[in-house]
Amino acid sequence: MNILLTGVNSFIGRNLGSWFHQQGHTVTGTVRREKHESFRPAWLKKSLILDLSEPEDIDGSFFEDIQIVIHLAHDFRPGTAEVNIGATKILAERAFEAGAGKQIYFSSYSARPDSVSEYGFVKHSLERYFLENGHIIVRPGLVIGNGGMFKRLYDAVKKFPVIPLIDGGKGEAPIVSMRQLCEVVGRLVSSPLSGMEVNIFYPELITMRTLADVMKSVSNSKALFVPVPLGVAILTAGICSLFGIKLPFDAGSAKSFRKNQEKIYKSNVSDFLDNYDSARDSVKAAFSGAGQRIGR
Repeated sequence: MNILLTGVNSFIGRNLGSWFHQQGHTVTGTVRREKHESFRPAWLKKSLILDLSEPEDIDGSFFEDIQIVIHLAHDFRPGTAEVNIGATKILAERAFEAGAGKQIYFSSYSARPDSVSEYGFVKHSLERYFLENGHIIVRPGLVIGNGGMFKRLYDAVKKFPVIPLIDGGKGEAPIVSMRQLCEVVGRLVSSPLSGMEVNIFYPELITMRTLADVMKSVSNSKALFVPVPLGVAILTAGICSLFGIKLPFDAGSAKSFRKNQEKIYKSNVSDFLDNYDSARDSVKAAFSGAGQRIGR
């Protein structure tokens, strides 16, 4: 099949692109203008320039011979909610008009009607749009792989002698390995399914303390975990952001994590997978040779 991945140079995008190529599919991708020349993996047949802030550049030529569109592109700059929603809808409409029979929108576990973040609000708004138009939405959990939020957390555990754990790590998070995320999306691509939502994370959530312990063990870290009240973590993240200090999380993600403890989504990954990777095996695979072949 000919598959178009928007935001193909993202963490999930480059993993899916590589995986689809290994499965015999043809992969076209969109990349922001400033990254276009530097992102040239061998598995990418064609690269297109796409900036969501310039929706006038989106035309039918993007979707020539494309059968499936997977929407990953997102502008993470603050204040871009209308840009993300408007441009993504234009992409979906132009793809449909050009004959792309199936579209899959990558949403988020943080997408909810009462979202406390701009990101969650945008994702929830676009979920409604894609479902109303008969497309598929997926909500991945925290993806265990060599990139994204997980890589930032892993690097912090490996690098720093003291690691703050919000509320002592009692909060629970949904997780899925990159390998099995690709498997589920691959099955969605090859199936006749449409107009549905798929929560791609394992049925049993994992506490952040347990995940931190796994990362510490795999990385041979000596880090000391120190419990920090959520309010203090949010305040600290906000101050660090003002001074340009990068943390593995920001105030928005900390607030979303708190909101996400009010669980409204249930995994249905068992409809696609018979068994699940363990947290330890997922973390080890992310930084092994095999994990890097899939993940880069």
